[in-house]
Amino acid sequence: MMTNAGGFGNHRHESYADSVNRVCRIQPSWDAAGRVARLKHEPGGSEGSCPGRCGSLEFNLNFERTSPGRAAHHSFGRVGRFGWKGQFTNLHDFVATACAVELGLTNRTRAQDKPGQHAPDDDAEYDMTSRQLNALVAFCRSLPRPEQIIPTDTVQRYKVINGEQVFERIGCADYHPREIGGIDGIYTDFALHIVESDNGGADGYFREELEVPLPESQTRPDEWQTPPLWGVADSAPYFHDGAASTLEAAILRHGAQARHVTERFTNLKKSERQDVIAFLKSLRAPHTASQSDLPPAAAIERELGGDPVDPRQPMIESSE
Repeated sequence: MMTNAGGFGNHRHESYADSVNRVCRIQPSWDAAGRVARLKHEPGGSEGSCPGRCGSLEFNLNFERTSPGRAAHHSFGRVGRFGWKGQFTNLHDFVATACAVELGLTNRTRAQDKPGQHAPDDDAEYDMTSRQLNALVAFCRSLPRPEQIIPTDTVQRYKVINGEQVFERIGCADYHPREIGGIDGIYTDFALHIVESDNGGADGYFREELEVPLPESQTRPDEWQTPPLWGVADSAPYFHDGAASTLEAAILRHGAQARHVTERFTNLKKSERQDVIAFLKSLRAPHTASQSDLPPAAAIERELGGDPVDPRQPMIESSE
């Protein structure tokens, strides 16, 4: 998604063409956002996921496995689930900030940025009412989960099944475990990892060298939260900047803490690499929402709240 720092909402309309700073930023998946919001798992310590297995491996001086990563911790013990940096602990703040920063739609939770700056413009007028924002959050919460489509053809079915086994064997599942917190088929540990040696500062999140070191709790510029792989077959291009146009290109881009996994992938037989890609291509976006995925009508109405005219109506507090 091409974004700019100025936005497109009801800004003061001075000329700022020269101050626009454009970056290419791909939105993380919104699929089954409601299920992710209800996840209670703490990244960095799940039994059966990378943190559990890799921690013991590193304790025994075996560094040929993926780093366990760490959780994106926030105030009051909350953990970030949304955003490439795990910046948001709940779906409401994620949606509100996306509206303001990506679309320039100032709302009660977040104002759009000042022209050419990464700072909210407190003088910007409201573009959304509280009810409109709550409705959008309710819609995102109701999005169905992706699904794995296993081919009926015997040969293709074998390739998908074998591809997942290879995916696990070479260490991809250390970053992308199939199940976490009771959610099956999500393929993420929701932990922060360093997967590139140097991104050149072109990620759109950090533009200047920091004079003061970041505190331990702050996400580093080179750390990224592992995105879920469910629906990955239908979500190209890949990575936060969309620079990887294919699944294989995305795999090969993994370096730093994941370098050894990439090396294992490149050392596979061609047929095995093809099987891994076949497995990933079986992880499809949702086609239809099942009734069980949708919240009750009464719950949606409660969440909408607010006055459809007055944007200053209090927001409905999230239970996430």
